[in-house]
Amino acid sequence: MDYDSEAIADFLEEVEHEGHPKVYVSMKNGLAAIGTLPDSWQALREHEDVVDAVRQLWQPVAHRLPMTLAALQRKLAGLAFLVTDSARPSLLYLFDEGRDLMARRGFWPLDKLPAPGDELDTDLSRLYRIHDGWVNIFGAIGGPLPAQQWTVIGKAPGIKGFLQVYSNGSQSLGFDLDETPAKAFAMDTEDDTVEPVDEFWAELDDRLARALKAYPDAR
Repeated sequence: MDYDSEAIADFLEEVEHEGHPKVYVSMKNGLAAIGTLPDSWQALREHEDVVDAVRQLWQPVAHRLPMTLAALQRKLAGLAFLVTDSARPSLLYLFDEGRDLMARRGFWPLDKLPAPGDELDTDLSRLYRIHDGWVNIFGAIGGPLPAQQWTVIGKAPGIKGFLQVYSNGSQSLGFDLDETPAKAFAMDTEDDTVEPVDEFWAELDDRLARALKAYPDAR
């Protein structure tokens, strides 16, 4: 599939600081350039159809993010690989064709979450074995953050603080590490609100799915 060259150029400009970025819109060429894939990405070799590939790729967390996966299968225009000097290859999820092409960046997966994430919900580890962060390519927000970008807010002597794992501008989702087990909260720094979240996965699923639903249907 052909994509607008100016839109692809915008993606490259956004990550230029990572060094010599290149986007492979041909999955065949991207796979050849990357070579060995992580085990969780083998679906990208096994399925030519992008929807089939994404369905298998996200299967480990499909029960946690059903609305997100459903929206992905309906809205996804295509997949591409992003390669830069300073980061391992990423998978780009492309939405809408033409000049308004948008992308979410799924980073190379983690084998194991770093502390304190390794002590949280085991399904969080499953998500990060798919992508170590899944965010808008512009601004690197709007989804689960790469683990190295997690921030602990309010840490002090005797206080473990709030671990931010999702960010979208002033809004974030994360866990109060002083609770056992860690309790999920939603924070908005714009209006200085912190609210408990009954179910972290339902909240994350809702936020991700709502963002995807803004894109035109691809099928």
